[in-house]
Amino acid sequence: MATHVTDIADLANLTLSRYVKGGLVDIATTLRDYPACKKLMEKNRQIAKPADGSGKNFVFNLLHTGDSNARNCGIYDVNNLDQTDGTVAATIPFRYMTTGTHFDTVEISVNAEPAKIVDFVKTKEMQMEIGWYNLMEANFWGGPSDSSDDTTPWGLTKYWLDHDSSAGFNGGDHASFSGGPAGVSCSTYSRWSHYTAQFTTNSLSDSVAKIRRALKEVRFRGIPNKPMKDFNYDDQQTIIYTTLDNVDELENLAVGLDDKVGPDLGKYDGMVVIARTPIEEVPWLSDNRATSDPYIGIDWNVVGSVYPEGKFITEHPYRQAPHQRNVRERFRDAARQFVIMNRRRIFTVAKAAYTSS
Repeated sequence: MATHVTDIADLANLTLSRYVKGGLVDIATTLRDYPACKKLMEKNRQIAKPADGSGKNFVFNLLHTGDSNARNCGIYDVNNLDQTDGTVAATIPFRYMTTGTHFDTVEISVNAEPAKIVDFVKTKEMQMEIGWYNLMEANFWGGPSDSSDDTTPWGLTKYWLDHDSSAGFNGGDHASFSGGPAGVSCSTYSRWSHYTAQFTTNSLSDSVAKIRRALKEVRFRGIPNKPMKDFNYDDQQTIIYTTLDNVDELENLAVGLDDKVGPDLGKYDGMVVIARTPIEEVPWLSDNRATSDPYIGIDWNVVGSVYPEGKFITEHPYRQAPHQRNVRERFRDAARQFVIMNRRRIFTVAKAAYTSS
């Protein structure tokens, strides 16, 4: 066997190792990507806020019924007007997140130059950030365990969305929340339901056909010449989110349909769209919803977060920890809630109910 410099005791004892300074290689993140966090952290991702910027919760009104005053008539016709109650209030309570990090000042002195390889405090802050984004991604795609969970924000698959095997606007009240999304029952207000369908295989005649139909069905734009603002935009910012299994199968389907695919057998990786609508894999769904393999069509015009004024994120500076004179700690707080302002602009096409993988 060859002799190496590390085998020579004097060299091993008298020589420093050579380190890469100033950075770390992150293998701590459990998810390959964070698509919800990226969207929700965009500037102005809060889709609406109370007029005065304060309040104990967030309320928006749904207009569920028009009136019946429009009619055909002749000349000298007698007026015949009636009023119809047509609104219901959707109520969103805020939910709260917190995190933090700390260090002992002795640790800082040990980590000082010239012995410092990587900044100790920034390492602790990096760990804090990973935990923060892991939680927010899980909150958005998952949600509360049941109605007794009053701390977890209202996520998609455990609150806002409801699976149904029949094609149509059958996504009603989640089984764990009989009062309906935001306190509005779909049994009473059927137009508050979202579009659903169920598929068995990824093929042109099954999943693709049902997604194409869903994209057409949820294209609500509302009336022209609206007297006031509503959340039926003419343009839609829809992205279809799904699992890695589904993405793989769609890409393989695209390759199989291309008789001129050439030597690149991954030609359509990351390029498959349906009706010009992007398809994006969500690692959290891949890890946690592999049984149902859902396609979730989200129009980002009507999906986002709401929060009290100034409480999107509150960063607290380092302070001395109580009863620990040499410990410095800092915290981060946020108050927010996820919201779907118009469920008719959202669809799900899944193999089954949103069970865990």
